[in-house]
Amino acid sequence: LLTLYVLVLLAIHVPACQRYLAQKVEKAVSEKLDTRVSVGRVDLGFLNRIIIDEVTIHDQQQHKMLEVARLTAKVAILPLTEGRVSISSIQLFGAHVRLSRPHANAKLNCQFVIDSLASKDTTHTPLDLHINSLIIRHSSVRYDQTDQLQTPGLFNPQHLFVNDISGYIILKDLTDDVINLNIKRLGFREQSGLIVNRLSLKLNANKQQAQLSNLILDMPSSHLQIENTTANYQFDKNELITSSLTYQGKIDSSYITPSDLRCFHSSLKNLQRCIHISTTFTRTNRNLDIQRLT
Repeated sequence: LLTLYVLVLLAIHVPACQRYLAQKVEKAVSEKLDTRVSVGRVDLGFLNRIIIDEVTIHDQQQHKMLEVARLTAKVAILPLTEGRVSISSIQLFGAHVRLSRPHANAKLNCQFVIDSLASKDTTHTPLDLHINSLIIRHSSVRYDQTDQLQTPGLFNPQHLFVNDISGYIILKDLTDDVINLNIKRLGFREQSGLIVNRLSLKLNANKQQAQLSNLILDMPSSHLQIENTTANYQFDKNELITSSLTYQGKIDSSYITPSDLRCFHSSLKNLQRCIHISTTFTRTNRNLDIQRLT
């Protein structure tokens, strides 16, 4: 078995074999999504590692919806037999997503992908996903609602273009009831001029409580730090009961320069003096109490 495994590994490093695998993946994904798909190369590495290069997926209007220069992933096989998806590492290089819709009530151009991947089985399969390492480099996400005008220099949720995305993320647990997320580092730029040099945080939440800790947000001339924020809430049939929401938190050692937020209002560009802030706050019974504000 070991000899056979080594022979297979050697065979799939032959360019002709890699192209053959790419054509098979290309055909399978194209038939599944019912759209045009191209895959440049598929390479199966050692210990369940897969490398896919030059992936392009078009939407149903034949516009490029997804481009990925390189995707590598390493999946644990044994947890799959138990209904769990455990991915030790994912690396995305040069991933570019283009989302659009003609108006606010229309479906996104990626809706057909969601529909094709949805299970036809009416029984619910519990979600159980673990990603030990997700690394993103040189990527972007664009969203356009085509019936709305562009607003150059101002943040516009109908026309978003987040580029130069670089991140290192750990998803320890994602189930129907729990999310345990650790964003070690995330940086990006938005076309309106919004720049996030670094965002890091830890989030641990279930259907009764959420804890946000070690949040750090660095912009060119601003630094926001929230050590720990806890929220309690209740759900009724998967809908949040807003009156049940209570939370408490603290902001320390932070400063904000309004000019970093000029994409939300042009007049802020002239306000270049730091505002240092420190506060403790609590929300109970629909009231926000600020115990300390400096």
